[in-house]
Parts: sequence; structure tokens; C-alpha cells
Amino acid sequence: MKNIISILFIAFLILVLSFTFVYIVDPKQENEYSFDFKYYYGGGYGLYKKLHKKLEETPSVIIIGDSRSRLVSNENLHTNYQVLNFHVLYNNPLGVYDFLNNLNHKQITNIKKIYYLLDTHIFCGDMGVNKYFGKNKYQIFFDQLKNFNLTKIDQAYKTIIINTMPKYIFEENYVPYYYVSNLGHTLLVQDRTWDGIGIEVLHEPNFSLSTIKTLKKINDWVKNNNKEII
Repeated sequence: MKNIISILFIAFLILVLSFTFVYIVDPKQENEYSFDFKYYYGGGYGLYKKLHKKLEETPSVIIIGDSRSRLVSNENLHTNYQVLNFHVLYNNPLGVYDFLNNLNHKQITNIKKIYYLLDTHIFCGDMGVNKYFGKNKYQIFFDQLKNFNLTKIDQAYKTIIINTMPKYIFEENYVPYYYVSNLGHTLLVQDRTWDGIGIEVLHEPNFSLSTIKTLKKINDWVKNNNKEII
């Protein structure tokens, strides 16, 4: 009986340590308390919060959009300012206005220019808002706990390798076909070609009046704060 208890305790301890390892490394940038590496396997709520902090610390150009604009970085814009890509907002006006309206004075001052992609996502009403932002830190933690698996451990290990050993950054055995940087933009690592089968699922716009009205609120915010938006 003691042996069984010991085995169960050791197994539990290994699980706790493994989850702690994944939580701290955070390969998909899902929490705001993890290390700030350069390359990640994805970008979520943690990336959003870290970009907030970077905006407060450094004058920046910000990109607001979705997966279509997440490739935009300083390399494309050729600016002397830091470029923060908030593609995680997914450009829905309701989420974008909430983001802008909750910035503090220092963050607003640090915004030097805004690039805002307008596509079908802006007409999706509440359905197009990232619901993850509505959760509190405890809900987010339990979401990570619920989704914890061996793949996350593998990704956390590889995240450390690619960020500490440059020779592995583009090694096929270690990388996905793209990285999401800690500045929010995506870096393509492998060429992607259409397989002739898969079809992208398009977001069906419903032309929600609330999102259209919110575009005006965003425009008013930009004017009131003397910011340039493109």
C-alpha cells in the first residue's frame, strides 16, 4: 500500500512540476507571468498583456488587425519606433475600442501611429470579439490547466531550445511553420503551399450596427487624442 501511495505521489509531483514548467515557459503566450522570450509557438492573452506593458515603456507604432496583418513588423514599416502587433485583438471594433479606451496616459502618449486593418471581422458584432479577454486570471489559469498535455511540454522544451541556441531557430525538428514573436508579429519559417484540399473558413459578416457605430467612436478617440491612424 505504501508503495502505491509513493508511486501516486511521485506521479502527482511530476505532473505539478511539468505544468509549472509549461506555465513559466508559456510556449503559446497564454499568461502574463511567463518569461519574455523572442520566439513562441503562438500568441494569446499573455501576449496581449505583455504588449500593453511594452507600450507603457516605449514609444511605439501599433498594428491592429487579425491573421492577415500579423506579418507586419518593423521590418516592413522601416520605422525607428518599436512596432507592436495587436493581431490578437482580431480587429473587431468593440474589442478595439475597449482596448483604446482603457489605455493609461503614458500608453496613449507612447502611441506614435496606428495601423488598423478593416476587413470582414469588423462586421461580426459580438461574435467577433475575443471572448478570452472577458475572463479573469483564475479562469485563464484553469483553462491552461484543463488544456495541459504532453504536446505543451514538448513545445515548452522546444521554446527554450530555439530561444537559447540560435542554431536551432530554423531547425525543422524544432520549429512550427511560423513563430509569433514577443512583439506580436508572425515570422514564417517554412513555405506553405495549398494542398488542393483544405479551404479557409471565411467569417460571414452580418453588418452589426453596433460594430459600425463603434468605428465612429474609435475615430473620435483618435481625433481627441491627436493620433494618426491609417
